[in-house]
Parts: sequence; structure tokens; C-alpha cells
Amino acid sequence: MPSSNKPKVALIDANHKDRQLILRYSQCYFNLEEFSSIGEFISSKSISSFKGIIYDPNDISGRPQTNIIPLVNKNMFINTLIVSRYDDARFAVCCLKSGAVDYVFKPFSEKHLVDGLDTLQEKINSQIRENVFDRLTAREKDVCELISSGLSTKEIARVLDISPRTVDVHRAKILAKVGVSNSPQLIIKRNVATY
Repeated sequence: MPSSNKPKVALIDANHKDRQLILRYSQCYFNLEEFSSIGEFISSKSISSFKGIIYDPNDISGRPQTNIIPLVNKNMFINTLIVSRYDDARFAVCCLKSGAVDYVFKPFSEKHLVDGLDTLQEKINSQIRENVFDRLTAREKDVCELISSGLSTKEIARVLDISPRTVDVHRAKILAKVGVSNSPQLIIKRNVATY
């Protein structure tokens, strides 16, 4: 999958070697941007563009960073995979209750990391699928459904009792909102969303 089509995810880990290892496994799932601390991530100008986070909340010593506790208490771990050396079960449960999709202990096995990445990817993709088609108006949803059924512009116009030009206007708006460039791509994306 081209990196432009992959969800943008922040990889936050103070340990450079661990970041590189996680990056090796994660780059086939996500378009990753690396950060060495939560502070560096928070000060990022594009923080709102991230769909998820792969995060080690520990400092180099292996203890949780003190500035993470407010995030845990405010349920800030939505779409976050925690990958940590800190093996306190209470802390892991706290992170999961705060919205983390999974908690993988370091040193991790390939299977545990891949399972966590799969869970994060599934969560992000389900939100993307839900949101993209929810942005359509009722009429655009009607046109989208008929396009997905394989009807031509003239056939859609007849079914909805509108002009073919109006169908083309709706089609252009749908393609722009969904983020595809043609009807076959729209059909594929629609089918994936309803899978």
C-alpha cells in the first residue's frame, strides 16, 4: 500500500533502538512519524493529522514518565498501542481502561507486536470507514448507493427523477468527500466499508 494511503501514526519512544525495531514491523501498516518523547509529539504542528499512536510511556530507565499520568486519567489513549518495558499489570490495565487498543510488553515477540499492530490498524480503519460515508448528504448517499450498484449516470437520473447533470454534480461531490478520483475506486471503498 502506498504510504499516502496509509493512516498517519505517531511512534513515540525514548529508546532509539526500540523505535527502529518497532518501525521495521509497523511501516507496512502505517505512515509513521517518529518522536523521542510525548513532549516532542505534543509540540508537533501536525498533531491533529495523526490517526493513532504507538507509544512507550517510559523514560530510558524503564519507569513511566511522570507527564503521562494526566493522559491516563483523562482517557487520552484512544487509538493508541502501548509498547512498554514497564511490566506493572495495574498500569497496563489503567492504560487499557483509558482507551489503549492493546498493551505489548517489551521485549516483545514478533507475534505479540503484530497482533497489537493488527488491532490498532483495525480500530483506525473502522473509524475511517465510518466517518467517510457519514459525511455524505442523504441525496449523495442515494447516488453513491446507485453508483455502487453499477448504474450509469442516465439510469441513476431516471431512478431518482433528476437530471444527468445533477447526478454528475453529486458524483463529483461524493468523490471529493470520500477521497477517491473515480467511480471504480468509490465502489471498492464503499464495498470495503460495508464489508
